[in-house]
Amino acid sequence: MPETAATEPGAELSAPPESTTAPAKARTGAAADTSANVSDADLAIGASVKDSAGMELGKISKISKSAGQTVVTLSANGQTTQVPASSLMKSGGVLVSSDNKAEASPPK
Repeated sequence: MPETAATEPGAELSAPPESTTAPAKARTGAAADTSANVSDADLAIGASVKDSAGMELGKISKISKSAGQTVVTLSANGQTTQVPASSLMKSGGVLVSSDNKAEASPPK
């Protein structure tokens, strides 16, 4: 005899509950899954770099190598800051930094 689940008197049998996890929703904007790591070929002097919220961090003013890694110097409002190229992604043709504006800005 197959095992059956115990039910309370008067309880109706029903189909097992479906998964409680919500289906994945499409994401849009800078956080979309269309982002890709940048290569040195994607970097260009004058290119704009934004944070994940879409705020401009600055424009690339210099591209250099340090300890075998590419470092990008960003300029904005007369100030410069450096970020590793490995922290940049390309999303929808725009360079996006994993740092937010406060993290990428030089101390005052």
